[in-house]
Amino acid sequence: MRGNPDTSPFLHLDNPTDFTGWARESSDLAQRKAYDRLAPGGTPNAAYRREGLRIARRRVAWGGYRLAALLNSIFPN
Repeated sequence: MRGNPDTSPFLHLDNPTDFTGWARESSDLAQRKAYDRLAPGGTPNAAYRREGLRIARRRVAWGGYRLAALLNSIFPN
């Protein structure tokens, strides 16, 4: 992961209730990175698994930042 996740322009912490947008983001990511690069019945190679792990770690980090933004919007100060 390059840089801090909270500095990504794609994180969109200004809209902490954009659940539909986050779901669409995940769906698009799965189609571009997971399903498009694996042949039916194929076996993922090491590079595919490394990329998947990198993406999963970023998604978990972003989920944490987004949860924090949501809680801050519910309980300000």
